[in-house]
Amino acid sequence: MLKELEKYFIPILILADCIIALIAFGLCMSASLKEICLIGQQYNLADFAAQLQAYSNFSNLSFLNLLLLTVFYPLVQLLYLSKTRVRFFSAGAIIFQVGKVILIMAALSIPLLAINANFKEDLYFIGIFFFILFSLSSLMRFFTGLLIKSKNGNDHLLKAVIIIGTGAKGRETAKQIISHPEWGMRVSGFLTMDKEKIGQVIKGLPVIAHLDDLALILKKYVVDCVLFEGDKKYLPILDYIQRRCKIEGLDFALTSPEAGLTQSDYDVHERLDDLSFLFKKSVKHDPVKLSLKRIFDFIASTILLCLSLPFFILIPFLIKRDTPGPVFFRQERVGKNGRRFIMYKFRSMLDGAEKLQAQYMHLNEMDGPAFKIKNDPRVTRVGYFLRKTSLDELPQLFNVFKGDISLVGPRPPVYQEVYQYRPWERKRLSVAQGITCLWQVSGRNEIKFDEWMKLDLLYIENWSLATDFKILLQTIPAVISRKGAQ
Repeated sequence: MLKELEKYFIPILILADCIIALIAFGLCMSASLKEICLIGQQYNLADFAAQLQAYSNFSNLSFLNLLLLTVFYPLVQLLYLSKTRVRFFSAGAIIFQVGKVILIMAALSIPLLAINANFKEDLYFIGIFFFILFSLSSLMRFFTGLLIKSKNGNDHLLKAVIIIGTGAKGRETAKQIISHPEWGMRVSGFLTMDKEKIGQVIKGLPVIAHLDDLALILKKYVVDCVLFEGDKKYLPILDYIQRRCKIEGLDFALTSPEAGLTQSDYDVHERLDDLSFLFKKSVKHDPVKLSLKRIFDFIASTILLCLSLPFFILIPFLIKRDTPGPVFFRQERVGKNGRRFIMYKFRSMLDGAEKLQAQYMHLNEMDGPAFKIKNDPRVTRVGYFLRKTSLDELPQLFNVFKGDISLVGPRPPVYQEVYQYRPWERKRLSVAQGITCLWQVSGRNEIKFDEWMKLDLLYIENWSLATDFKILLQTIPAVISRKGAQ
């Protein structure tokens, strides 16, 4: 888990370091221009021309030095972070980590400074550059740590763990995880074999239910990982727990091999202080690639929101002119492994249409728990156009920007649908949900529910960045053709 958290953040940190280096470069160049203006104020025109000529020679060397340092800084950070652990939670560790890289950069810049006749002037701007790098990089890492430890950060960035077992072993493991958020985990509660313990609070955490209720708990709670810390009486059902996790796309973990199991049976072995974690992963996606996916989502959603600004001006006017009610439709949806969030769309139905769903249930054309009507009487005139052109989904770019969903991923369902999922269908929730996926580019509502679920699982099992890019390209003609849009 710790390695996953670090791998996820390294590309984000390097991108931030690139931006910080560019900011430092720009500020130093601004300071250089300010110095030229000050010279002009202090000298008459003839003297100023001579000083400007001398200063321009110095500025060229400064520019070369700063440009090279701007390029090398994120590269040195990348090499350093790939060899050590990322520190977010200790101010001293952050200062030491960033300061060490700055000292390496200073050592690299000595040969460049040595060839400069105006060493003192050049050193002044190099010093400003390093000070800005050190300050902004340290602050960025410090606030990243605060985000991870915050309630919102805990929900999105840390793995939600259910611990099976309330004995001394389970209690000690829970205590260690709570005191080390940098491990990348948070404990939601315990499951027990002793019904008398249900409802108790251990180490500030609730004993949620009996182990027999595992399937129900996985439906009701956000769970990324099931951590087995039970004693010998749990061993007969250990195989069932592992199979359930595999079917639903959840991680299974132990802190030590149990009867009949060895380290070779697990995908990841991590030593964290005094604890040794063994993880069996049912969805094996590279954290670095997931981080690059998130960076792409953030940048792409920002650009698309800017390009869509005319639609955000025109569409609200058309909706308000057509029918009374709010411009945006806000609905609770289910994201990765049960996380709930509010998804935004342009309102395409009559205000309060959700309350009318029951009386139109007999018209449902989708099998399974999904609800779709080809000519839904609740859809407004403007809404019909928005749906056919998929313009009603533009506000979901805000959800992508916030990190609730991705551009590419299984469509986020409503909770009522999720509660009716069969165990194997819940695996579609094991990744970040998205705006478009294989279902959208394969005919959307023309596809049966089971086939829809199988397409989502096919996407999860064969995921890659190239696959996402291919789906995005296929989405464009799918939207233009309006195939399966309702």
